Amino acid sequence: IISPAFVSAGSFIDGVAAVKDGFIDRKGKYVYKDSTCNFYNFSGGLGPYSKDSLFGFIDANGAIQIGPSFRYAQSFNEGVAPVMGDNEKWFYIDKTGRKVSGDYDWAFPFSGGIAAVCTDGKFNLINSKMEVNKLGFSYIGVMKEGLIVFAK
Repeated sequence: IISPAFVSAGSFIDGVAAVKDGFIDRKGKYVYKDSTCNFYNFSGGLGPYSKDSLFGFIDANGAIQIGPSFRYAQSFNEGVAPVMGDNEKWFYIDKTGRKVSGDYDWAFPFSGGIAAVCTDGKFNLINSKMEVNKLGFSYIGVMKEGLIVFAK
């Protein structure tokens, strides 16, 4: 049990948990600390962080892997992360920061080889090859336990 000592804390993933100003280990000790940034849930070896209103990705040792250049970022799942660019459109990047998909109004994290994306108010599914299955639903949620909630 870790004594309450942090303003906010995420779940432990890959042996570390994001707290407002860094990453802690399972004993509550800082693995990395930087009070000029905000840190978010770690996944797939990297965690999103924000500095001066831009998001990038950092490893558990504090090494910046993808510099802060996105308006918003979610965690990596299945090798890609959804991020928002300057045009307020979402797209997926790989762990080098390279854009690997088209632009969407919204993009969910991958789970089970698929993710939901939204364009022009319609939700569709995208696979790991970045191929879009145009379903045109009014809503698709995040996959959990092999199932997806959707509304026609």
